[in-house]
Amino acid sequence: VAKIVRHVQERWDGAGSPDRLAGVEIPAGARILAVVDLLENLLAGGPGRKPLPLEVALDEVEVCAEKQLDPAMV
Repeated sequence: VAKIVRHVQERWDGAGSPDRLAGVEIPAGARILAVVDLLENLLAGGPGRKPLPLEVALDEVEVCAEKQLDPAMV
């Protein structure tokens, strides 16, 4: 679990942190959690940001595929 949590902020394109892993170097659990985390944040909103409707949030997640997120996990 610690390995998944450590790498959830990595990006598919290698521009993430903490270790700048890319692609399949990122543990599969972290790649799945990254998709879920982004979707949850889009649906929940945040300071100064309204929650998005499900369809809009799903579209935004798809936009992030191949750059931020593993397209196979999306």
